[in-house]
Amino acid sequence: LSTPSFELLLNIVYNTKQKPVGQVRFDVKGGLAEINMLVSSKYRGKGYGMKMITQGSRMFLKDKKNVKFILARIKVENLASISAFEKAGYAQKIIRGGIVSVKFPSRQS
Repeated sequence: LSTPSFELLLNIVYNTKQKPVGQVRFDVKGGLAEINMLVSSKYRGKGYGMKMITQGSRMFLKDKKNVKFILARIKVENLASISAFEKAGYAQKIIRGGIVSVKFPSRQS
């Protein structure tokens, strides 16, 4: 087997009643990470998404010192996700081909 050129980190998120509400995944390649997340339909619209993004991103960057920034790619029609990422501190919106790209603040050099 060859050495993979990327790293994958998956976190399952639970509520205070120990029920799974969603997952946050980071695909890492070099100094770049891409975040993907999913909130269970049962828990959508209750603020979990923004909390998962915020806490997951901060914990991830604290642990992965080599990662310069985290990128999220969101379908332009997914207004709830765009809003959750913006509330979590993601910025620098770029729209291309129906996809909105936002970036978590980069590390200070």
